[in-house]
Amino acid sequence: MITTSLKSYLFKACHNQFLLHLRQNKVKVDLLDTIHWEILAQARAKQPIVQTTKLERLHSLIAKLPPRCREVFILNKLERRKYREIAEDLDISIKTVENHMSKALNFMREHATSFLL
Repeated sequence: MITTSLKSYLFKACHNQFLLHLRQNKVKVDLLDTIHWEILAQARAKQPIVQTTKLERLHSLIAKLPPRCREVFILNKLERRKYREIAEDLDISIKTVENHMSKALNFMREHATSFLL
């Protein structure tokens, strides 16, 4: 039984559903997502030179990762595959995938300041 106005009830229900969705999917903003949105915003503002430069820097940063670490990083961040899928395809444990991702993300964070300039 609804004890408040229908509008308030529906707003609160939608708000709670949105929060539940965020919690279940553990939505996180990371460096790549930030760069992705910056590039999209610049593309809309018709600034292709900056976009190309940042993409080139991102690719050069990824290229500096150790081979297996780079492979896991690309599968997860660029191809959006889950750790379990990567572990099965590469015939390694999920913990190893987590370690490679941790190493890659730490490397990206350390070099992000020079990257974003």
